[in-house]
Amino acid sequence: MSAIHSSSPQECWDRLLEARHLNGDDIAGLQQWQRDAGLFLQDKPRARTLRPHLLEPAKLARDQAMARAVVTALVYASQRLEQDPALARRYLGDWVDRFGDLLALDPGYPQRAVLARLDVLPTVDGPKVIEYNTTPGGILPGDQLSVLFQQLAGEIGFDRDWQIRPLLVLPAVRDAMIKTYQAWGGTGAPLLIFAVPRELKDFIGQVQITLNALATSGLSARIADPGELEFSDGRLRHQGDPVGILVRVFLPEMIPGLGDRLHGIFQAVRAGVVCMITAFRNTVMGHKALFALMTDPEIDLGLPTTVSDLVRTHVPWTRLRSNDRPPIPLASVSIYCPGLWLIANNWYASRCPVMAARGSYWAGRWRRRNGAKVSNRLCRAAVRCCNSE
Repeated sequence: MSAIHSSSPQECWDRLLEARHLNGDDIAGLQQWQRDAGLFLQDKPRARTLRPHLLEPAKLARDQAMARAVVTALVYASQRLEQDPALARRYLGDWVDRFGDLLALDPGYPQRAVLARLDVLPTVDGPKVIEYNTTPGGILPGDQLSVLFQQLAGEIGFDRDWQIRPLLVLPAVRDAMIKTYQAWGGTGAPLLIFAVPRELKDFIGQVQITLNALATSGLSARIADPGELEFSDGRLRHQGDPVGILVRVFLPEMIPGLGDRLHGIFQAVRAGVVCMITAFRNTVMGHKALFALMTDPEIDLGLPTTVSDLVRTHVPWTRLRSNDRPPIPLASVSIYCPGLWLIANNWYASRCPVMAARGSYWAGRWRRRNGAKVSNRLCRAAVRCCNSE
């Protein structure tokens, strides 16, 4: 065994990278590689540091068990809310009203989480899950970045002492899409449409990366504004071609603003003639209030003991705002935790260094209490914070 194995893989990488003495031309070349690969977002490279996230087998197994447990708990929690309208109203507030009958529609397949992404924060107490997203989102470009880091591993000599096995996302995403389509009753090679509203122009580039990769794997895929999808002759169509798989790339908050542009999608979904793998029913799992529901000891979701234990370990303590607190006018549910108030619609709050997230945006502060250093993170909406203790 090499003496370098006395260090962790991350420490080894850092030492070798420092010894490589990359110059300005090296950095410019790495940035150009990302630009050529389409890995720039808002004119900034996806990877702005040269430190990949390295996981040893034991930590990978831990993270896989954590992910399975959290998703299982979210499925149980969402099903409980479907069965108990009063509990759903307590936890989701008027959020459910924007969907009408859409949340109750059967998508035609049993899977509750076809495509999903967990946002996880490393802490001194281990990884903490802080958000569940019902689409894979920005993790797909990670497959291409793994190519970049493998090349860099060779340049700095990291691969001489460590074996690297990239964890690729796209093969699993493609497999999930096809299996769900088949469970829905589809056959043959479907046309796959990513419904991306033109308002989300910044997302077009990353979706196009996914489309290119799917095309390489043999799937026909396109991007379309929801208004370009029509319901005719009993099928959802794009430019006259029948759509087999539909991926909804817009948040529930956008539904009222999209208006008639969703007419074709709504008709097709209600008629059960398209396999929408980001089903409206599954949207409930992404609501932050479910973190409060599945960590509340007074509510028995019927979780297996092993799942409950992992949820307590990896999901930050979270509760709905208690009724004995001063009233705050809200359009939806407010969530409370000791040490923090978050005042906004559908905010997620917990005893966790990342204190808030809404939709797919970060907000709030990273804070360690007891006089520790406070660092700010990108704030995309106004957050009012004050001590409650």
